[in-house]
Amino acid sequence: MSCFSQNNYMRFNLSGQGGSGFGLETMCVDNTTTSDINRETKGLRIFRLFCYSIVFIVGTCGNSLVVWLVVKRRLKARYNYFLANLAVADLAVVMINLPFRLAYQENDYQWPFGYVLCKIIPPLTFTFTTASSAFLMAVSLERYRAVVHPLRSKVTRLQLKLAVIFIWVLSFSVTLPLNTFMTTASQLGKTVCTDTWPSTMFEQLYFSLLFVIQFAFPIVIMLMVYMKIIAKMHNNQLRSCNHRASVHIRRRNKRVIRMLLVVVLAYFICVMPYSTYLVVSVFGIESPISVKKFLVLLALANSMVNPLLYGALNRQFRIGYMDAISGIRRSCLGGKRDPTLSSIFKPVPDDNHAHNNRKKKYVVRVIMQ
Repeated sequence: MSCFSQNNYMRFNLSGQGGSGFGLETMCVDNTTTSDINRETKGLRIFRLFCYSIVFIVGTCGNSLVVWLVVKRRLKARYNYFLANLAVADLAVVMINLPFRLAYQENDYQWPFGYVLCKIIPPLTFTFTTASSAFLMAVSLERYRAVVHPLRSKVTRLQLKLAVIFIWVLSFSVTLPLNTFMTTASQLGKTVCTDTWPSTMFEQLYFSLLFVIQFAFPIVIMLMVYMKIIAKMHNNQLRSCNHRASVHIRRRNKRVIRMLLVVVLAYFICVMPYSTYLVVSVFGIESPISVKKFLVLLALANSMVNPLLYGALNRQFRIGYMDAISGIRRSCLGGKRDPTLSSIFKPVPDDNHAHNNRKKKYVVRVIMQ
């Protein structure tokens, strides 16, 4: 359904029905949709609040831990710097988007935060989403350089910083049109946060381009890059000798690529449905409110999934998590301080059996505690 007011195409955000960001959706405010929203049962409301609480807690703790491990533990692999910025973007989603969304829903879809925050909060969700996809693409390109062209000069720290700055600047830039057209308005006696566009065509063009920049282009690039990486690793395995160092490098690369592929797959599964709906909704194709709310929740859940995947598929992150949790428990409960795992994040040959045995004993001790 389309809503027109004074010949302007108006879409009311944060209302539970579609559009201007992950969780900052749009709705044509009329009697039908208002009654549909009020039909939410108490059980469904409790389940929704429970899901958002889980996403908030796991996303906040997990992404904070990822940033801490990369910064404090000095995980020096180049792709880890991009993963840390990806964690920052996910952390911003769960700490900024979720609270405002829930506050708006629980306030009967009235916007109590004023004109300034109305122009800031909805565009920020697009900023963080664009940054997430861009950093995932940057990780794939860095792995491509490391695996397919290992003899080329390594990316310097300055180049990494410039790439990170460029991605954040680009992410903020693509949301400038939305900043311009966000405003507060009064509808049915309620103050809502809405994006008012000069024309329907302008809105459709913007969200179509946003879909390409945020989702379609990064997914295509990552798919092509990882296919080339896998082909290169397969050819190297067929030609390489059984040298211990060569076997170690191949195994390490396989573990890293497997983790990154799963992260990209999770991003595709969580984000693709809502990104697709966001585009088709501006062309007048509507869906039931319950479906829209599920798509929003699924997209938000991606912000908590990545830290879990790192721990499940990457040994350094997994042991780093256990080490951090053990340190927090010691700080809270007191007790003797166990040896740290600083050396676990440094390259150690597989034939260093003494070091590997110490790691195994430490992990077992942490688990038993």
